[in-house]
Amino acid sequence: MDAPNPTLEHKKALAKKLLIGFRAEPPRIGNRVEGSIDVAKGQVGTNPSLEEVQVQLTRLLSEMLKLPEEQIKPDKSFDAYGLDSMIFIALLRRINSAYDLEVQAESLVEADTMEALALLVYQATQQKSDSMIGEWDTGKEDVIKELDPSPVPRDVSTLEKDQSDEPLTLEDFERIADRQEHTVALFNDFLSEVNYREITRLDASNPEVTIDYPEVGPIKMLNFSNYNYLGYGTHPKVIEAAKSALDQYGLGATASPAAGGKLKIHLELEEALVAFFGKDHCGITLFAAGFNAVSGSIAGYMREGDHVVMDGYAHASIVDGATQSLATLHYYNHNDMEDLELILKEINTGANRILICTEGVFSADGDYGQVADVVGLARKYGAKTLVDEAHSLLLAGSAGRGACEMQGVLDEVDMLVGTFSKTFAGVGGFLLARHELTNYINLFARNRLFSCALDPAVSGGVLASLILAQGSDGDERRVRLMENSRYFCSLLKGRVELTKTETWVVSVLFGREHLMPEITEFLAHKGMIASPLGYPAAPKGRARIRHFISSEHRKEQLDRAAEIVLQTAEKFGFQSPEPPNVRG
Repeated sequence: MDAPNPTLEHKKALAKKLLIGFRAEPPRIGNRVEGSIDVAKGQVGTNPSLEEVQVQLTRLLSEMLKLPEEQIKPDKSFDAYGLDSMIFIALLRRINSAYDLEVQAESLVEADTMEALALLVYQATQQKSDSMIGEWDTGKEDVIKELDPSPVPRDVSTLEKDQSDEPLTLEDFERIADRQEHTVALFNDFLSEVNYREITRLDASNPEVTIDYPEVGPIKMLNFSNYNYLGYGTHPKVIEAAKSALDQYGLGATASPAAGGKLKIHLELEEALVAFFGKDHCGITLFAAGFNAVSGSIAGYMREGDHVVMDGYAHASIVDGATQSLATLHYYNHNDMEDLELILKEINTGANRILICTEGVFSADGDYGQVADVVGLARKYGAKTLVDEAHSLLLAGSAGRGACEMQGVLDEVDMLVGTFSKTFAGVGGFLLARHELTNYINLFARNRLFSCALDPAVSGGVLASLILAQGSDGDERRVRLMENSRYFCSLLKGRVELTKTETWVVSVLFGREHLMPEITEFLAHKGMIASPLGYPAAPKGRARIRHFISSEHRKEQLDRAAEIVLQTAEKFGFQSPEPPNVRG
């Protein structure tokens, strides 16, 4: 008997791991329809030929990737199209739904071209039975589709430094694998080797900041790493309001909001938020951290046996809240409503509780969440919705009321969560929901009930930010913000690969996570701090330099920043092969 292929076994194990949470567990009821039906609509005709399957799958993948069908070549590796694990799992889900199959993810791992995939699906339709389809032999062991561009994490506790040519990344240290915690010691060696350190800022968050650089001293740098989008972190009225609250209430609330920590300034902030959204029938639950607002709202609301369905790019606070709730977790391909509906069809019993979570603006790519479409599907399948508006409040929509208001569904979203650490320029967060629900979350969100109440000085400051943002000052700054973002994108477009940003978050892709420490160091050497971002904050193999644009950035600062990015791209080899567009 041949020894198992360890590489293939690793990939199959990864596939199984990915399948958990991506594929709903309840049995599906297949409604087969005779005749030729478009695969993109969810069903196909019975007993299709191999050629028909290939045409149907090409059409499906073309639609998912937004590519012309003629660009999907039969023998071209899927890696060339940039398929990540989310898209591949979404493709699997649609294949199973369209062909009434239950193909396992580990079977799909071996199909890395359209030709191979079509053969797999064709054979599966011929061999279909009530049981799960197992191994599929292509006769080509070297044809392997990696669901993830990064390797399976190694056991670094037994790994000598010179045993592998592959550079270590943070992912390799996710698990402390030995009782003696050798992994922790190796991790600290890794941090030293990559020269990792948390930067120390000596002044307020402005477009230029002073960094206390080791062995050099204070250095002025361009700042694109802080989300002080409208510059309210240093606005005189905001600072004055924070000082006034500090004088009145002291340094901290010194107790949980349920045990004497609730202050009048908190009530004033809650009332101002309700008035800002124009939702008198709703209440506000304040949290001491934005992360807690999201995770606490989900964990306090959902329970074991419920279902939480999340966008594949959901923030860690959403994922952690869903995990803590003990509900069953599901992910849909980023902003893919067809994939979301497939999940909802499978898990909806007509009686169970389902919460769909998305974001107003996704902070890794800078694109908007499809909030209105999510709400429509939630209504269709009896689900509730939670929208994290962290990077869109005070920025998108009328007077900055967010993506929900901008997309016309503010009154239909069940739970709207915001953070005070972004445009409000403070710290903390809140849940906006109907009174009955906020009363419930007040006592069942453990990270609120057992945490100190929101800082009084911050409460006063963010209240002042809210007042400024909904007036003419906010209107003027929002206009400048979008002008700055568009201008910065125009300096880079066609010269490096940008994410599909529509907002004030501009990310430049460089791909390889192991380059992050070097790129961070190079940017600092050139006089700029930005936010190199990789897994788990971004999809694997899609590391990027993330820039938070501010209304207060000047044109010359944006010019200099773009120049540094292009120098970085040249040094590390991630320039775009396309010629740059000429700006008008």
